[in-house]
Amino acid sequence: MIHTTGRLRRFGLTLMELMVVLIILIAVAGIIVVSFPSMLTRANVASCSTNISETARAFVAYEAHHGVYPDHYDSLTDDSGAIIDNMLNNAGGGVFNGIATTTLTAAQAGALHEAGIANMHVHAPTGTAEPYHLTFNPYKNAVTAPTPIATGSKVVVLDNAWASELGLPATNHTYAVFGIGKRCTIIGRMIMEPPVHFADVPDENPDQKYGRFAAVYSIGTATNPLHKAKFVRILTFHPEGPVGTGEHISEYWKIQSDNK
Repeated sequence: MIHTTGRLRRFGLTLMELMVVLIILIAVAGIIVVSFPSMLTRANVASCSTNISETARAFVAYEAHHGVYPDHYDSLTDDSGAIIDNMLNNAGGGVFNGIATTTLTAAQAGALHEAGIANMHVHAPTGTAEPYHLTFNPYKNAVTAPTPIATGSKVVVLDNAWASELGLPATNHTYAVFGIGKRCTIIGRMIMEPPVHFADVPDENPDQKYGRFAAVYSIGTATNPLHKAKFVRILTFHPEGPVGTGEHISEYWKIQSDNK
């Protein structure tokens, strides 16, 4: 026997209930859409900070194991010794935020050699036919034809003002900057793949700008010569200049604070 009640059981939602659910979903979607860019930025900053720290540890471990530092860096210059155009910190007019070039003295070249750094690979002109790629395969010459680092070589260095901004002693110090590309001897040993910095902005990604990390070495000056170059830190390139872990952490917490 089937029993019924005075009121039939209702299935589904009424039109009013559907409208309430839709309003709630739209409100939640609005919050997510507004928050997503800052969430992406925070994720990129946190990831980059971790990668910088891991890369620096790999460099220290490499030196402890081999007695010298990795060799065969990306020079960040073309064959004329000028800094390549496709740098994130290119301010235009031949000015690059935070970096410049210097001509190595015999003592500075000797300090690099003593640290195991004797070769670099210059960059091909932008637009060179494939397999050229400005980040992943930027080289002018074959892997068997590196450019020796010697007296008179042009190398990229931190400018004094930016070194101070990074908390490094600038007086009587010179800091050489080299890109960590796929030809660097640390790759396949302490690091499986050369690290890449991915920005939030499409025109700052590795297809548009050089995106490798950089190793920084103190190489001494005429008044403060070093017998052996000293590894200082790992940096990534940003529009305002090359930055390290501390600057990324500061950026992360600033974004976090701005979005509270």
